[in-house]
Amino acid sequence: MIFICFCLIYILRLHASQPLNIPDQAAIRLTGRIIQQPYQRDSKQIINVNGFLIKADRFPAYFYGQKVVVTGKVQKRMINRFASQFSLYYPQIQVIDQTRTLIDKINFGDLLLGFRKRLEEGLGQALPEPQVSLLAGILLGSRRDLPEKFMTNLRGTGTMHVIVASGYNISVVAGFLVGILLLFFRRRSAVGGAFLGIVGYTIMAGGEPPVVRAAIMGSLTCLAQLLGREKDVLASLLFAAAIMLLVSPLILFDIGFQLSFLATAGILLIEPLLTGKLFSLPLLGQDLKVTLAAQIATLPILVFNFGQISLLSLLVNALVLPVTPLIMGLGAVTAGLSLVSVALARVSAWLVWLPLTYFVKVIDWFGPWSQLVSLKLASVSNWWVGGYYLGLSLWLWRQKRVSASSA
Repeated sequence: MIFICFCLIYILRLHASQPLNIPDQAAIRLTGRIIQQPYQRDSKQIINVNGFLIKADRFPAYFYGQKVVVTGKVQKRMINRFASQFSLYYPQIQVIDQTRTLIDKINFGDLLLGFRKRLEEGLGQALPEPQVSLLAGILLGSRRDLPEKFMTNLRGTGTMHVIVASGYNISVVAGFLVGILLLFFRRRSAVGGAFLGIVGYTIMAGGEPPVVRAAIMGSLTCLAQLLGREKDVLASLLFAAAIMLLVSPLILFDIGFQLSFLATAGILLIEPLLTGKLFSLPLLGQDLKVTLAAQIATLPILVFNFGQISLLSLLVNALVLPVTPLIMGLGAVTAGLSLVSVALARVSAWLVWLPLTYFVKVIDWFGPWSQLVSLKLASVSNWWVGGYYLGLSLWLWRQKRVSASSA
């Protein structure tokens, strides 16, 4: 009954949230707010205004929350039949001056983004490129100016997901805050503080679909601990997806949301079923297992949208994922020290520089090979995608029955 009610409400919300229908090369005048902190890429500044992707010169700099008027020609790119990406290249941008009250000036989101900027600047004084941009992406979900060649290698090796804020970041933030707060407060207060920390980190990371999903799951975990209820991770994932879909129905057709949800579901449902000597290898075995589970779950989406599969992705992910926790831990220490003393941060930076450099070297070495050993596939239909997931669901259902009968 809950599922039926959800489907009915979602259909009504989807009907009321029809996608924009703007012709390609149409001249438009857009008034809206910058909904994510702009970031630099090569000689461009990337700005998101109410979902429109604006590519402008580096200067003047624009900031999260500013209300702007954008005038120019829109370029339309069809992602699928339900979703389109609208971009404007070097349009006219005018910032609208507004009289702001004291309450407007004390904006929680602005404070967090300002704090993130301070951390990025501190890391930039302690580490060289591309290590500092890589660390900012892994730790803060920041989109700094990574070299285009390195970005291409990340895409080719299937490791782009590592440099965006995701569920792992949320778990680290929550675990760190609970551990610190337990030294001074009772567990209920510590868990409540972790919940506030999750909300703050989600805003600071830009509110991307993977981190929002993980934040909702993490918040449900905190709530379950406060109520003394056992946590159900799969139920938390489904609830997080349901909340996101009801708030923003069109996100169902966003590739990032699809990959994030399916990869997490694959790790929860498929990873425990993978057995064999290969997955028992020290250091690499567990990461191979997790990566394979995620790739099994996301394979049809990747083939349907991109038409190719990187055969190196499994190996490269297994090589770089083991050092990711070390990078996050040492990177957090370095970022924290940069707020106190740049000299102390530089001492700590030597420790995090080693795993970061290892990460960079692995990506740079395997990147040029990715196109040579990728499997290019012809376009597939919706029926093939649906059949794949139907077969996968039946296999999981059968494995669950076998496991229940043997128990």
